[in-house]
Amino acid sequence: MRSASGLSVVWNADQHKPFAMLEQVYVVSDGITIDLGSAYPFLEESVLSLFGKDASSKEWFKTLQKLIRTSAAESAYIQCVGMPKPIPIDELYQPTQLIRLSGRGEEEQIGFDDLVRERSDAIIFAGAGWGKTTLLHWIYQRMVKSEDVVPLLFTLRRPDVIDTLEVFIAQLESGRHLKKRKTALVLVDGYDEIDRERRIRVSGVLERYRALKLGPFFLTCRPYYDIYDLSAQHCRLASFSESDALRFINSFAKAYGAPLDDRMLLDELLDHGLDEFADHPLMLALVCILKTGPNSSIPRSAIALIRRAIDTLTFRWDEAKGIKRTSDLPLDGEERVRCLMRIAFDMKTLHGSWLQVEKSIQRHILLLQVKGIDRRVLLQEIMQWYGLIVPAGDDA
Repeated sequence: MRSASGLSVVWNADQHKPFAMLEQVYVVSDGITIDLGSAYPFLEESVLSLFGKDASSKEWFKTLQKLIRTSAAESAYIQCVGMPKPIPIDELYQPTQLIRLSGRGEEEQIGFDDLVRERSDAIIFAGAGWGKTTLLHWIYQRMVKSEDVVPLLFTLRRPDVIDTLEVFIAQLESGRHLKKRKTALVLVDGYDEIDRERRIRVSGVLERYRALKLGPFFLTCRPYYDIYDLSAQHCRLASFSESDALRFINSFAKAYGAPLDDRMLLDELLDHGLDEFADHPLMLALVCILKTGPNSSIPRSAIALIRRAIDTLTFRWDEAKGIKRTSDLPLDGEERVRCLMRIAFDMKTLHGSWLQVEKSIQRHILLLQVKGIDRRVLLQEIMQWYGLIVPAGDDA
């Protein structure tokens, strides 16, 4: 939206939806059940076909075998912060639609199957809690028994994964290729979860893979992070429809044996003026967790619910994933949260001008009495880390 100054900022979640909180909480699938035990030999044989069966390939295959087993294990279950137990992904996840973006601002809804069929590389953007990681996990699970597609999942925050990715591409460059009927699918998760130097490495190796034309790659990243020298179409995750929200509540209730009525809970959100919370999978998950806890009432104000969610997002989310985000500013995470709170306090509505937001940040910097802090860099990092304040104008 445009303010009197022409540019505004939304105290809101990514994609102009209410405050993104947790991550990896989703809906029932289309009845897909995956038996990973029987899939291991099939997937290992498919991967081996990438490199042949000579002695050096078999030695390298031991590394890939470890990657396969780790990827299969981490993608099999969903458990976000606040959920008391892990749930098999095929019981909870509903396939998430993507919105394909164009340079002219046009948008097109597309499914991941379409991207695979088109062999289209994609960078998938979404804020904290929109389900980037879980989408890649679900794709990996779907493709694990495919006759035509060989999936490889690289979780960038894992130790030595970038080294493995680089060696993987180097092996392909050395002349080892798939059988003609096979398509490689490289899934790379967490571009925003590594530092700048490693992001540049990942971009370089994916460009090398892209040049081989052996299949597409999907890379996930939060918004407002620079993508270094990597050519691919940009997509973002779509929000929940009403039917998505109803299925989510129903599947959550079944998974936990909770007495939740999907229609009644959604209507309760509408009655409390919190209907937008149903659009976001993680906000809806938080509501379901609250409803199944000792105090099952939904807070009657958005602020009360958001206060609980902000605690999860700012203090527990990255910690639970073992992520430490890098910064050139001499500020810790708690100080960024205090700055975020000052901006929210100064904004009288959900929208404010850049001038208003910059004044709030500058006042906070002056109170800190710390030199060398660029207010625009601080705002950029707050948008990257928390996703609770985003540009909402054409000039953002």
